[in-house]
Formats: sequence, C-alpha cells, structure tokens
Amino acid sequence: MARPQTPNWAGPPPPPPRSFRTAAADWFARWGFALLTLFFLVLVGAAMFLLPGIRNSSGPALDPEARPIVSASPNTTPPENPMYLSISSRPAGARVEIDVDSVGTTPLYLMAVDRSVHLLSVELEGFRRIDTLLYDTNSDTTSFFFVLMPDNSGSPVL
Repeated sequence: MARPQTPNWAGPPPPPPRSFRTAAADWFARWGFALLTLFFLVLVGAAMFLLPGIRNSSGPALDPEARPIVSASPNTTPPENPMYLSISSRPAGARVEIDVDSVGTTPLYLMAVDRSVHLLSVELEGFRRIDTLLYDTNSDTTSFFFVLMPDNSGSPVL
C-alpha cells in the first residue's frame, strides 16, 4: 500500500520589502482625501475669520462714514429715500451730469439721488460722451464704471 502524500502547507513567498514611495502612495490613497478636506476647511475658516478685518482696514470702502455723501443737486438736501450712486471712469476726471446739472467729476462716491428716472452723462474733452438712463432699482447702491473712448473723428458723435 502506498503511502498517501502529505499536503505541502507552505504559502506563497513573502512579498518584497516596500519602498518609501510605495508606502507613501498607499498612505496618501488612504488618508489623502481626508487630509485635503481638512486643509480646505481650515483655509475657508481662516479666510472667513481674517477677510472681514482686511476688508475693513484697507482699500476704498463704500461705507457712509468713510466717504462724504454728495447730493445730486448741491443746492438741495438729500432725498428722503435716496438711491446712492458711485461713478468712476477711465480716465478719471470726467465731468458727470445728472439731468443736465453738473454734479462733479469722477470718481464720485455715494452720491444720493431720488428714486426716479434720470439722464446720466459722463464726458471728458477729447473723448466721446456717454449718456445712459438711471431708473429706480431695488438696490440701495449702484456703481457705474465708464471706459471713455477717444474721439478721433473730429466731428460730433450722433
């Protein structure tokens, strides 16, 4: 009688030692998303904490205490429920008219006008005049930025 063969219980050979690159890739595959998410949340939290202070301490702010309020008509008091305009242009120093009344030169900050339809004109010598209509909006402040184009034609623009 032949002797039955005994099974060979030896397993596969051990894996080769892992390199640092492989170990780092495995660690990043497991923890990378969580680490990047945590970093993003900390960054957003820091921005929410720090930016209001930065925003209030530098740069031009449209804050009523920071800039004088100018009435659209210099001889009258500001309207009861005004709409505030900020008007800038490139180049600066353009004359601003509202309803054919000159109200100053650009930049103008927080100029109070009543809530109705107005004709806004911006002009500077050597540049084309820009006319636009202002009308009552739901917002309390409105900003305009006009880029004036040189008037090379020598004739009036119609």
